Amino acid sequence: MNLSNKNKSSQALWLWLFSISLLSLLYSHFFLQHYLFMQPCEQCVYVRFAFSVILCASIVGYFKLGWLKSVAYAFVFWAIFLGFKACLMLLHSYEAIKANNPFGINACSNTPHFPFKLALHELLPSLFAISGSCGFDAPRVSQDAQLSLVQEFFIGTLEHGFSDGLYSKGWYLLPSFEFVNMATACMLIFGFFLLLSLYSFVRFALKEYKFGLLTFCLTISLIFLA
Repeated sequence: MNLSNKNKSSQALWLWLFSISLLSLLYSHFFLQHYLFMQPCEQCVYVRFAFSVILCASIVGYFKLGWLKSVAYAFVFWAIFLGFKACLMLLHSYEAIKANNPFGINACSNTPHFPFKLALHELLPSLFAISGSCGFDAPRVSQDAQLSLVQEFFIGTLEHGFSDGLYSKGWYLLPSFEFVNMATACMLIFGFFLLLSLYSFVRFALKEYKFGLLTFCLTISLIFLA
């Protein structure tokens, strides 16, 4: 593979990360939250934060300067770690609710605590403020809400207590079988990101062994110590 093909392959990674992260954020914020009234919990906004970090890092990584790519890789791996952590916490809540085990449900805070003491819930409350409970992702619809036919398909109808919609019991990849909930789906996305990033990073580290790898390790150390 020549140098031109390697550069195109590297840029493709950042485009994949950018596109999937952006679509995930738009889907969860505009479609699920605002259109289907499925409110984000504490762990949900941490997942959104992880996608946002990957989104920003992918923009930086698209540039060809070695040290910028090192920093971008560091933030991508860090965000994947944060995403997996939040998904595991959320998955534990789902399983506890399904098993009717109130002691297994993780208590959710009403105020998120982002790394570096970022007040994202104040700067962008629509995206990062907590308005739901961990493990409960079914739509929350007011009795006087006027729903379209599309909304009723996903949420359900008032006459049936909003229990006859596709997502009345929460989001699932295959709702009829309650197969792959939101936490599992996000973990699969982060797993895909991890595989792509590891493959690309190994190739990058071999090419920029000294300076690039040193910058990566330094950035990882700083963000975990912060």
